[in-house]
Amino acid sequence: MFERYTEKARRVIFFARYEASQFGSPYIETEHILLGILREAGMIVHRFLGSEFSVEGIRAQIAAHSTIREKIATSVDLPLSNECKRVLAYAAEESMRLGDQVIGPEHLLLGLLREKDCFTASLLTERGVELVRLRHQLSEGPREGSSLREPPLPAHLFEGFSQKLTSAIIFAMYEASRFGSSAVETEHLLLGLIHEDKPAVDRLLNSGLSEDSIRLEIQAKGPAKSRGPMNLAHMPLTDQGKRALVFAEEEARRLGHEAVRPEHLVFGLLREESCFAAQMLRERGAEFEEIRKKLADTPPAA
Repeated sequence: MFERYTEKARRVIFFARYEASQFGSPYIETEHILLGILREAGMIVHRFLGSEFSVEGIRAQIAAHSTIREKIATSVDLPLSNECKRVLAYAAEESMRLGDQVIGPEHLLLGLLREKDCFTASLLTERGVELVRLRHQLSEGPREGSSLREPPLPAHLFEGFSQKLTSAIIFAMYEASRFGSSAVETEHLLLGLIHEDKPAVDRLLNSGLSEDSIRLEIQAKGPAKSRGPMNLAHMPLTDQGKRALVFAEEEARRLGHEAVRPEHLVFGLLREESCFAAQMLRERGAEFEEIRKKLADTPPAA
């Protein structure tokens, strides 16, 4: 799970596990990851967070927010909370966005900010830490493992796409690389949509989709291939994936929507009738005309 993590990032997770045990938490939560960053990544704290970020001050605020239980032995394995799992996925995505081959504490920090409804994100934002600004600062300056670089994803690649759809496609690239694929397939795009904007996908379907169920179907289609690290900046879409995106753009324009959003891509995948993603959607009751009607009922600015 942590193969691409730098040594410092691994120690952040180790200290997060330690902090969780000290609070008696049954899970590693986002606030424990923040404490791990503050403890392990001093240069990042000084450069991006400022001197007001002290480990003890943050710990006191976390303690006031937490239910303190009996300490848990460090030999006991503690799982990541669902919020933390999303933070790690976001960190991997942010690493790809910046063209980094490794995941460092700075990417974990971006991941915490991406999980905007969590307690840790509020701790950071109330101290003036902003996702867009931190992203820009990281893109401008050196960071750990910066010698292990790939070309960053081209800025024009997602022109006209909403932020959620852009993130969904980047996550699809990550999923494609995990499955050992040399290109982004439609099923990877569907996984990215569910990961990034499940409420939007669910609004269009009569039955819910889960990442786990889709991932199991992809695995059943064929075992993951063993490949070396993929250059995600150059990972292409299959022809089916390209057509699905074209269909999504066409539908957004037809409806007068300013940006292409995840729900438009659901429509695009279903319109690419022979693809695996369309098959999975149809098996779950998705109907072309019904989805088009629901899209038409969506306000243009939504």
